[in-house]
Amino acid sequence: MINILIIYLLVLLLFKFIDNNYLRFLLLILIAIYCIWFFKIKKKKLILILLLTLSTVITEIIFIKYFKNSWKYYNNDIVNVPYWLYPLWFICIIFILEIYKIFI
Repeated sequence: MINILIIYLLVLLLFKFIDNNYLRFLLLILIAIYCIWFFKIKKKKLILILLLTLSTVITEIIFIKYFKNSWKYYNNDIVNVPYWLYPLWFICIIFILEIYKIFI
């Protein structure tokens, strides 16, 4: 659990001190790769996480595009969402699954 908190704080610090979307994207990709290694995520689970990541980002795109008074991103790079959103959701889903394992 402490490892999840450390990675979470690292992500928060990344967003606090880095404004460049591309650099955020690259650093989040590195954190995501570290999470895959650290939590020993196997291929089948990795595919599930990738599908969940894609579905969460697509949901955000739909909400931004078709629903009034939803959120928006100031720096929208790919279909109204920033690059960094993909690896951020990926990391969040890993956290959810790992926390779920702790409490089961």
